[in-house]
Amino acid sequence: MKRVILSLTAVAVVAVVFTACVKDLTQDEMLTNTKGWKLTEATSAPAYELSNGSKINSLFDGYLAAWELDDILLFKVGGALEIDPGKVLPPEGKDGWRTAKTIGTWAWQDDTTKIRMQIPFWYPATEGGVREPDVVNKNFLDKETLKISLTFTEDETGERYTFALTYTAVK
Repeated sequence: MKRVILSLTAVAVVAVVFTACVKDLTQDEMLTNTKGWKLTEATSAPAYELSNGSKINSLFDGYLAAWELDDILLFKVGGALEIDPGKVLPPEGKDGWRTAKTIGTWAWQDDTTKIRMQIPFWYPATEGGVREPDVVNKNFLDKETLKISLTFTEDETGERYTFALTYTAVK
């Protein structure tokens, strides 16, 4: 009986020591240690009005183009922001910049509660075009999920929207 208790105690001590040695990932490590992030949910509040007059809550229902849905976003150590455009590409002659890997930079703001970054589907329409990065709220981040949001005013209508974007780590 003493042997069993000693063996169980030894196993418990080893387990405690091993779990105590597992290092928690930093915000940087979680954001940059994946094979990238794929957009899995994108919503608007209030419902976003498309150019045809219809209103949508999910940006997958007509706001985002088919070639934007398989993009992989990569936050690189050192601050580069890259994109892998995936297999679905835009029609020839449109959005030629989509073949470029580096799309800008990223940086933490306000003690890692915000990220200054280029929103992938808000690139300039032509290669070489310039668009200032946006500052988004980091709502949640772990090894598997990144949730961000941004609020903006639509230039044409003056309507104020909040887009909530969920990215899932690529396996």
